[in-house]
Amino acid sequence: MPSQQTSIKNRLRPLAALAGCLLLLSGCKILIQVPPGARVVSDNVECTAGAICEVDVTTTSFSEAFTVEPEPGYQFAGWRKAGRHLCGGSTAACAIDTSGFVGQPALLAFLDNDEIFYLAPRIVPANPSVSGKLTYDRVPQLSNGRGLDYNNITRMPIRGATVQLLRGFDEQILQETRSDADGAYAFTADSSDEVFVRVRAELLRQGTPEWDLSVRDNTQGGALYVLDGAQATIDDAAQRNLHAPSGWGGSRYTSERRAAPFALLDTMYGAQMRLVEIDIDINLPPLKVFWSENNSTAAGNLADGDIATSFYFREANESALYVLGKQDNDTDEYDVHIVVHEWIHYLEDRISRSDSRGGPHAEGDILDIRLAFSEGLGNGLAAVLLDNPWYVDTNGPGQQGSFSFSMESAARFNPGWFSETSVQALIYDLYDSNNDGADTLALGLRPIYHALTGAHKTTPALTSVFSFFDALLQNSPELAGPVSNMLEAERITGDLIDAYGSREQYRPSGDRNGTRSTLPVYRDLSVNGGAVEVCSQTHLDPFDEGNKLGVGTLVSFNVPTAGSYEVSVERTSGQLGSDPDFAVYANGQTVISGLTIAGDSESMQGRLNVGPHVLDVFGYYNTREPGTNNAGDACYSVTIESSGS
Repeated sequence: MPSQQTSIKNRLRPLAALAGCLLLLSGCKILIQVPPGARVVSDNVECTAGAICEVDVTTTSFSEAFTVEPEPGYQFAGWRKAGRHLCGGSTAACAIDTSGFVGQPALLAFLDNDEIFYLAPRIVPANPSVSGKLTYDRVPQLSNGRGLDYNNITRMPIRGATVQLLRGFDEQILQETRSDADGAYAFTADSSDEVFVRVRAELLRQGTPEWDLSVRDNTQGGALYVLDGAQATIDDAAQRNLHAPSGWGGSRYTSERRAAPFALLDTMYGAQMRLVEIDIDINLPPLKVFWSENNSTAAGNLADGDIATSFYFREANESALYVLGKQDNDTDEYDVHIVVHEWIHYLEDRISRSDSRGGPHAEGDILDIRLAFSEGLGNGLAAVLLDNPWYVDTNGPGQQGSFSFSMESAARFNPGWFSETSVQALIYDLYDSNNDGADTLALGLRPIYHALTGAHKTTPALTSVFSFFDALLQNSPELAGPVSNMLEAERITGDLIDAYGSREQYRPSGDRNGTRSTLPVYRDLSVNGGAVEVCSQTHLDPFDEGNKLGVGTLVSFNVPTAGSYEVSVERTSGQLGSDPDFAVYANGQTVISGLTIAGDSESMQGRLNVGPHVLDVFGYYNTREPGTNNAGDACYSVTIESSGS
């Protein structure tokens, strides 16, 4: 239960201040992952069945011996053996003592880092009725990034998925569990009837942490993908291993691609477990992932598979992620960077914040700052969570075409505060340990995550590279010097950066002068204090996509007294009939919008609370119907006046 698991975590925290502490360091952590059927205990720790508990190991006086206490009907089968797992393979108590670290630099380095280590007991029923392992085929990408490598398909465990034991004749659920990190499962339910095992393509956990992710077929009414085993009595088949094959027939897919949904599931399982390492309280709202072998690059009806590209969106309170899957066109189920990139858009939306306009974007584009940050974050943070700087998108006949680049070495055209490639490089360079050029930092994931879920999320400005680095430096002001160097290397003014980019000096290629310049990033306006001139321009949007820098202008203002205000926008020069529109934001939420069909002016009244706000002014035709007769450069006079209490 949530309250129980929260109390466990709170009980563990005092370990960071054990009596007799000789040295306090930044510290590594141990995550104890306990399956149902047992608890892990030591002198100062209790981690109950089904819980994930966090232990800080920060001192040279840490000394704990962890033992496992199985519940009746279960037994301890040893500590899990895997990378960064402690006491792997042993069935004895796991003793961790740092008292001998004093004076040993190599050992002290174990403490003085941000590493996460795991302690994972393997708990199995003492007398299982049905048990086995679950696997799927993962098709890797070729090492040269030139397509998928069907000659080296690897069997991988299906981790964390819901597993059910069902009676054959009526599909009644007899028992339900989750597969472990090795893909193992076990049931104790008994039946004289024929039964079968079903693996659901879902990750479902309630409590702390919490998630609800499922993979479904958008061309079949949103049906959940499942993998069913054969029916047999328990006496005839107590051991049942299930495998989801790729369906590859040698030169093309020739049978059902059962592995694809579980490959997607496992990619996102790995990404979300990276976040659990640094936020044990994480609560991820439900996400439906839609994949079909009919999902193609054609644009049209989603239910027909005409999804155009892999993408994330939210309608009302329901989050959905669509993934391409049509062979010889574009399949993304094994393109892990694509999958995690889109999953990060979901994270932005649900646990951080994104003010992005969305829409088409490519390397070298001079983007609206909200879009530039969101897309750069998707690439850079995907590389962080996958611990791999290479982005590869396979496609084409036989899935042998590709598009690829490295976060570390990608050529950056038009670098700057409006560039997604600059953002992705900065995010990855904050994380990685490869110091190159102006990059001298290796912060790991934690500071990036805390900035995204902290001041960046609540900024009164709109989300951008400025709000992110402002949040990062609010948490860690001592990083100002090296961060400034990194920003300057990307042609972003790094001195005293703030959420509004108010000191920004670098201009994009092709920028204009005066009121038509893209600087300052935000125009300042005084309420009841006269007009400011802004422009909606298309010269940085050569392909008429409506989401490039300059198509809209951002204005910052402060409301001195809560009350009713009128926002007025009136054309002063340029394109006739451009239909000026606007939106007023308070902490990223729209509070007033002027979106009526009007030739050369727009006004709207609404209530505003005290404090900072942002006004986004743009020409309707420049953003929604670029390239049409009424699209074109236009400038406007903007005022905000009090209209009553």
